[in-house]
Amino acid sequence: GVMYRACLLVAFILFTACDAEVKFANSWIKDEFDLSKQKMVEMHKCLTKSCKIYVSAPESSYKTLDNISCGESTLGAMARAVDPMTGEKIPYFMERYSAKAFMKNHNANYACDPVVVYIVREGASMYNYARVFEAKQPLLKIDWNMEETITLLSSQPFTVTGKLNEGYLTGSVYTTGYDNILGNDDHCKPVYDFPKRDTFKFSVTGPIATLHRQSLGPIQLTVENKFEVIVNSATFLTSNGYIGCKNGKSYQSSLYGPVVNYHLAYDREYYIHTSAYLNTLNDNVTIRVDGKEAANIKGAVGRLNWNKTLDFHGKELDIRFEGNKPQFSSFLLRFWTGDEPVTYEPTSKRYTFRTKPSTVTTLKGVETTSVSTIIFQEETTTTKSSVINNFFMSIHFLHRFSDLSEAFRFLGHIILLPLLCYGHGDSDSGEKKQKEIEE
Repeated sequence: GVMYRACLLVAFILFTACDAEVKFANSWIKDEFDLSKQKMVEMHKCLTKSCKIYVSAPESSYKTLDNISCGESTLGAMARAVDPMTGEKIPYFMERYSAKAFMKNHNANYACDPVVVYIVREGASMYNYARVFEAKQPLLKIDWNMEETITLLSSQPFTVTGKLNEGYLTGSVYTTGYDNILGNDDHCKPVYDFPKRDTFKFSVTGPIATLHRQSLGPIQLTVENKFEVIVNSATFLTSNGYIGCKNGKSYQSSLYGPVVNYHLAYDREYYIHTSAYLNTLNDNVTIRVDGKEAANIKGAVGRLNWNKTLDFHGKELDIRFEGNKPQFSSFLLRFWTGDEPVTYEPTSKRYTFRTKPSTVTTLKGVETTSVSTIIFQEETTTTKSSVINNFFMSIHFLHRFSDLSEAFRFLGHIILLPLLCYGHGDSDSGEKKQKEIEE
């Protein structure tokens, strides 16, 4: 009995260990739940290279964060580190080979309140010159003059308004950090493209957003610490904490409610063209047009986001979503309006497994070919939700891993554990039977 319970405990640890922070190639984002699971959180990636650490939190979290040490400082001190004149975050520098490359929670029961911890490793894109601002003040004004990107960090939803003196802006908005814009190793999707006019406005229900532009010129940005449903000719809506990168994970916060409800009311009837990026599996995104249900959609898991294009005609839209596992269930809806319908055949991306032969050179110098690498093959097909969902149900576990090798290692552990556990049990019973025979 003891051995069996121990094996179950190990299996549980292996399973839940995968539920970690939002990870990228050169950075990661931690939330209150990451910091409340254990006393110490190691920062291995900050050992061989230096790191910059940005922290945003509401003032109500400061007392708890003052009791979470990080390097030679605390998360509370880092949360307060803001230039009072510009609103720009002052990062904490974690030097490489530091003996204190970890976070230590000194609160009772490892308590932690809402917080965003954005950690960027040296060598990341734009590491030396990126500017990060905190969208926590009631009204923050930024002169965006020559920088290629501006990153906004906030533990609460925020709204951004931009105004150009002349012309229009070319570029996009990503709900990720500055290190994932150029190169974009984590395949992060833009959530919004700047319109061809001299003003723009959007809201973010997540911890971070980076504005990236290809054109130069002075822009006045106004950031407000509130959320608005923006009803423009082009807009977007997301699930809470949406990041939109290949790992499929979302930021979590106790400030977010379990259900997402949005209401869009246009000034008249339009054709409303919609691109849906779904990472929901069995959690439905329900869309109602003028009070009638028009779509009930769901999609893939993990890095395999399911894309679907929809057309609606009406004046008002209502969107409802309830994610059973908010860290792994998310969506992005991009809307744009027009007076004419768009003619297209809705398509989705279906992924199948195929094997790729790999050549291995043995110690004797003989080359042998073995089928050892599994890769994804992408196909474009007409939308067949049952086929798509059945396929993704079969690989549901993949959403917990950053790559396939991790997934197969995990499966190996799960398969071996029962064998080891029950094998141990059989051995005990065999020894008892042998003693009975001898007696």
